[in-house]
Amino acid sequence: MTSSSRIICVGTDDRTTETLSIALDEYEVILADDIAVEDATAVECVVVDAGGMAALEKRLSSIGGRDFSSPVVAFANREWSPVVRDLFAAGATDVVRREPTPNDDDVHLLARRVSRAVSESSAYSERETSSGHSEWLETGERLERLRNLGSELGDAESRAVVYDLLVEGADTVFSFDACTIADGDGDRIAVRAARGTDLQLDAEPLEADAGIVGRTIAEGRTITVDDVREVNWARPTVDSYRAVLSVPLGDTAAFQLISTTAAAYDETDTWLAELLCTIAEHAVGRTASKAVLTAERDWFEALFENIPDAAIQYVVDEDTLRIKDANAAFVRLFGYEPNDAVGESVLDLIVPSGVEAPVEASLESARSAERFEEEVRRSTVDGQQPFLLRSVPVSTDGADRRGYLIYTDIRIQKRRERQLQRKNERLDEFASLVSHDLRNPLSIAIGNAELALERESLEPLTIISEELERMERMIEELLSLARQGDVVGDPSPVDLGVAAEEAWTHVQTANARLHVGDLPTVDGDRSRIEELLENCYRNAIEHGGTDVSVTVGPIDRESVGSDASPLGESGGVPSDEIVGFVVEDDGPGFPAGHVDEVLEYGFTTDDDGTGFGLAIVDEIAAAHGWSVVTANGSTGGARLEFQFGGHPAVDPVGSTQEGSR
Repeated sequence: MTSSSRIICVGTDDRTTETLSIALDEYEVILADDIAVEDATAVECVVVDAGGMAALEKRLSSIGGRDFSSPVVAFANREWSPVVRDLFAAGATDVVRREPTPNDDDVHLLARRVSRAVSESSAYSERETSSGHSEWLETGERLERLRNLGSELGDAESRAVVYDLLVEGADTVFSFDACTIADGDGDRIAVRAARGTDLQLDAEPLEADAGIVGRTIAEGRTITVDDVREVNWARPTVDSYRAVLSVPLGDTAAFQLISTTAAAYDETDTWLAELLCTIAEHAVGRTASKAVLTAERDWFEALFENIPDAAIQYVVDEDTLRIKDANAAFVRLFGYEPNDAVGESVLDLIVPSGVEAPVEASLESARSAERFEEEVRRSTVDGQQPFLLRSVPVSTDGADRRGYLIYTDIRIQKRRERQLQRKNERLDEFASLVSHDLRNPLSIAIGNAELALERESLEPLTIISEELERMERMIEELLSLARQGDVVGDPSPVDLGVAAEEAWTHVQTANARLHVGDLPTVDGDRSRIEELLENCYRNAIEHGGTDVSVTVGPIDRESVGSDASPLGESGGVPSDEIVGFVVEDDGPGFPAGHVDEVLEYGFTTDDDGTGFGLAIVDEIAAAHGWSVVTANGSTGGARLEFQFGGHPAVDPVGSTQEGSR
């Protein structure tokens, strides 16, 4: 075409005009208010659009009155499709349907129709515009056109696009006055795509098995009717229709060519139409497969993004695992946004220094297409943490080696394993204590019972009573130990000062005295904390005497591990410096050489002691995440220092209580 070959766009928006200009770059695309001002002989095609049906019809009628034979393509809102026939009546030679706001697909379809309209207009200057057949290409050329149309169908993204392309391109192979695709998948037959003149798209829908189209679908065979007037079951929608070629399109649809000339279709037309429908059926099948694959891909992407485990997609780049994508859990655990992580080496980003074996295993997994899993440690926002690493390779074809690494946080699992191990150890200790420590008082009680019977004396009963009381205490404390476990009840704020004073009331203190310093409020199990303090008090009174003095106060960072007074010289510790508390008495202290043993099960220097009291203290402290340090204080008394595992929620109560209880 020369530069004078123009496409005139009347009433289209700027975006549509610009897109057409790019798609039809061999033409000069011009936006005009009306065709009257243009040189009709230089116009190859006119595209007409308007904001409403009436305006569009008016423009078409106006253009139809001009003295030129160029094709006129109406660009019409899909919502106007029931009256498309009126657009043909107004002068349109073709109608392209669009969304209310034209999108790229609509405009590209328009460009193809315009290009075809121009090509046909040039090839057939004497083309018939009403009914009848045009001068047709030879069969070989028609086959070539059919092949080209089949290629277009193969690129379609959906069933609807296949149908639209099929009716749009059918006139390159066949002559017709109307071309339709109808779907009988339901109680009624619905027209899915149509092109032609005198279409009655708003006619009453036929029953699923009615008419030529219904019978074609129901019987699954091609039906050719030379004259519908001679077939009483044909059910034509337009009186002028005569010949119909109806071909099955899959199991539920039919492709129809309709002519106003009787006996318009021969065996060659039938063969070509069946071949075209076979191609279209395969195209529809491909779009269905694409839809399934797209749905599966979308599902997998949603799963990848929302699984609770941290996951990355990797690619192998010269024996380096590089991150291709990362999910939300990865961002949360490792602190890297996907854009920052993509392209980075897994080894450099999250693998601690010196830990390379699992990465090598992942590389080998990608090479061999075999999955593996291994416990690893990785660098997270909270420091190094244990994970169960699973490598899932998904492709090993050629250089395209990729897959997924999934990191399952096993901190809770490891904690439970430790708890289970500790409980098993405790069971072993209990069994040893029961078999050993309970055996001694039981043996003494049995011996004295035999002695009482032998001598017929009541004096051994006193010893028996004492040993039974000792066994009772041991059993109570063993049960207390068994209840501790490694967990506490639901933590809540506990005022340590109030808890210290309350625990004192649960112990037989005689003339002993309690001093409570400025203790913080911590999260914990109040009843267990009071039990911890009660055992500390009992130990002080049992070993320090009934007039012992017990002090409970805070410790700061500087006094941790020292023998400094728990209250400090000023009588208090700044709240933001408190890192624990101490229970200290002024008794004789822990026995020399055994300070580090007093928390062990069964350790005691008292013949009547059970050796469980401070073991219970250690269990309760550990369950709260506290560590216990035993020492002798500056005055020589026993000192139990409790260091918080982290910074507690500090809220000093500001009370100091002293009194005899």
